Amino acid sequence: MALPTACAEAVDYNDGIASQNPILRSEIIRFIALNDPYANVFDGGTTLSNAGETIKTLVTGRVVTNQSLTRPVFDTAQASCGISGEAAEFGQVEFSTALENMRGKGPTICVKQARNSVIESFNIAGQNLKDGIKSLMSADNRNQLLVKSGVKAVLFSGSTSLGTILSGGYNQVAVNFIGGLPTSPVSHKFLVALSNYMRDNLSPEFFGDGAGQHLVFISSSEQTEVLRNEAGIKQELLAFVTGNDKGVGDSLKKYAFIDYPYRGIKLAIDQQPLRFNTVDGSGNPVLIEPLTRTAISGGSGQGYQNVTSQAWIDADYEVGFLVSKGAFRRLVPERYVGEGTFKFEPQFTMGELLWRNIIDNACNPFGDFGYHIYQIERAIQARRPHGVIPVLYKRCAQDLGLSSCTGV
Repeated sequence: MALPTACAEAVDYNDGIASQNPILRSEIIRFIALNDPYANVFDGGTTLSNAGETIKTLVTGRVVTNQSLTRPVFDTAQASCGISGEAAEFGQVEFSTALENMRGKGPTICVKQARNSVIESFNIAGQNLKDGIKSLMSADNRNQLLVKSGVKAVLFSGSTSLGTILSGGYNQVAVNFIGGLPTSPVSHKFLVALSNYMRDNLSPEFFGDGAGQHLVFISSSEQTEVLRNEAGIKQELLAFVTGNDKGVGDSLKKYAFIDYPYRGIKLAIDQQPLRFNTVDGSGNPVLIEPLTRTAISGGSGQGYQNVTSQAWIDADYEVGFLVSKGAFRRLVPERYVGEGTFKFEPQFTMGELLWRNIIDNACNPFGDFGYHIYQIERAIQARRPHGVIPVLYKRCAQDLGLSSCTGV
C-alpha cells in the first residue's frame, strides 16, 4: 500500500513534535565487521563540540638531528666540556578536515502491509538495510584511502625501478597517480619490494608485534589467488614440509588461507574491489559502479534490487591497497544535545537505524506509515597519509584448469 503522492514529502521530513513521539532504536550497525578488510585500517576518535567546523592536524615530520648517519662524530669526553652539540630541528605539515554527513531512509511501510506479510520477511529486509549501510561505510573508508593517500602506484610491465611507477612521498596527502593505464598484475615480488620501500623510506607503523609485524595488502579474490599461487611460495612450502619443520610449515599453510603474514605481508580480500577501464587527466581511475539498480521482473515480483554490473565484471583494471597502521583516523562527533534552552534530540552518527512512525494530521493521522532513517557522520583525519599506497593493476585472464580429454 503506497503513501499518497501528495503526502510523500510531508511524511518524509515532518517530524511533528519529536519529544512526544517514540523513536524506537534498532540494533546498532557495528563499524568493525569480520568480513570488512578496511575496518581496522582506521583508528577511531571523536571531534569536540563548540570547536568550530574545521579540524586541523599538525603532523610532525622526522626530526633533523644535524648529525651524520653514516659517520657519526664524537668528541673526547674532556674536549666536550662547554660544547652544547648540534641543535635538532623538525617541521610540521598542517592537514585540515571537517565533519561530513550522509543521510538516508528505508522504504515507507504501511502497518497493514507489514501485518499481512509472510513472517520474517520484514526482518530479512531490515537486515538487508543494515548490510547495505555497512557496505556504504566500508566503501567510504576505501574511497578515502584512494583519494587522500600520499603515495600511489601504477604497475607497468617491465619496470625495474619503483621510482618510475610511484608518485607522492612522505607527509603528502591526496596526490595524483603518475598517469597512464597499468599493464601488469601484482606479483608477490613487487609487494615485497613495495613493502621494503615503505619500511625504508616512509617510517610506517606496523600491525602486530615483534616478529609478527606486518603490512596488509587488500585486493580482489582473484588477485589474491595469483599471489598465493606464486612458484616461490610453493617451493618454500614444499621444502619446509619435506624438511619436517612443522612450525614453519604450519605457518606457510596458514598463509595460504590468509591467516598469517608471509615475509611481512598479510593478504586480505576485498569482495567488491574498485574496478575501471579508463583514467582521467590526472591519472586517477574512472571507477565503475559494481551494482546496478534493476526492476524486479517475472512472476509477482515488484520493486527494485541491485544486481552485479556486467561492466564491472568485465573491467580490465583493479585497485589494491598496501596499508600500514594508523595512517588515518575516522572521527565522529561527540554527543551533543544543545546549549541553554536550545535543546535537540540525541544525534546518531554511526549508521544506526531508527524507526519513525509519527502521527501527522495531514498525511499520517492513524499512524499507518513508518520507515527507518539512518545517518553517517564522520571526518577523516590524516596522521600518516603516506602509510597507504593504492596500486592500480591489470586484471589478467584466469586459468581455470579446464582442458579437453586426451583419451576415452
